[in-house]
Amino acid sequence: YMELAPDLGAIGFIFHPGIHGGVGYQAALPRAEDVIEVVLDTASEGAVLAMEYMDGSGKHICMRFGELGGILEEVDCLGLKIMLDNQYFFDVSYDLTNRIALQQVVDEFGAGPDGVYVLAVNANIR
Repeated sequence: YMELAPDLGAIGFIFHPGIHGGVGYQAALPRAEDVIEVVLDTASEGAVLAMEYMDGSGKHICMRFGELGGILEEVDCLGLKIMLDNQYFFDVSYDLTNRIALQQVVDEFGAGPDGVYVLAVNANIR
């Protein structure tokens, strides 16, 4: 799909990093990083791949901002971005109901690696 991005008029694609199959985030991390690097290495020049964090069911990779930051740190490619979806904020128990709680969410997001870039924000209305 990444090779098709320019033909479709897209700068890239948004994806969910997937599930860990019960082995946990740390055990699944090396495989996820390898796959992301292969996709980015074969992508058209300038194409972007944006990770979207997952719901809080417990089996997914990247249920917290810090986990997304870990992948960004390890892959270290400007073509890897983050897509935020406010629906998942609630699913993973991020509180957006007041300024203090929102600041805590922003602080966790900012605790990731330098140069974290957000590609898009999907604002669902609940």
